[in-house]
Amino acid sequence: MMTLGKNFNTMKNKFYVGLIALALIAFTACDNGNQDVDIIPGPSIVGTWTMAPVANSLAVGPAPGSSEWWGISDADVTTRACFYDDTWTFGEDGSLTINMGADTWLEGWQGGGDSCGAPVAPFNGGAYSYSYNESSQTLTTNGVGAFIGLPKVTNNGELGNHVDAGNPPSSVDYTVFSLTETSAEIRISFVDGGGTTVHWTYLLERQ
Repeated sequence: MMTLGKNFNTMKNKFYVGLIALALIAFTACDNGNQDVDIIPGPSIVGTWTMAPVANSLAVGPAPGSSEWWGISDADVTTRACFYDDTWTFGEDGSLTINMGADTWLEGWQGGGDSCGAPVAPFNGGAYSYSYNESSQTLTTNGVGAFIGLPKVTNNGELGNHVDAGNPPSSVDYTVFSLTETSAEIRISFVDGGGTTVHWTYLLERQ
């Protein structure tokens, strides 16, 4: 009986050791130092973008994503064709290039008459930089004159309305609400002088 007990314990220990070994082999085969695990990255902001030429691609309202107060119409998209061909190019190295071409849409605060005209400094395009935090969905443009969507909209208000147009910010923070291989929805908000939170929404498409 003593011999049988010892043999049984020995067999039981070998069985447990075997289970552990099999588990280690299975783990190694599946993980293999992560070399065999394919991690599919999400869409990248890198590339060239324009505003999507559709209704409500520019919109503002009292809540995120809202167009309650105003949204651009299909007719106005056509009227502002000089704006809808402006491009934003995000480089892998953190560079941001804004190209407005010979003309873009100018508002009254820029000295324009809400019509197409030659870009007005500092919002006349050029080379800037940006940072994008994918986990927080925060996109920041860096450099005076750098912006996404409408140049007048900042984190502190609208230039020429709530904010002195002669003091444009050196950086602006945006929220990348959605991002795919072909499109992006970018949002920005601020609290105006009356304590109302204003939410702007921009719809972009990749070129």
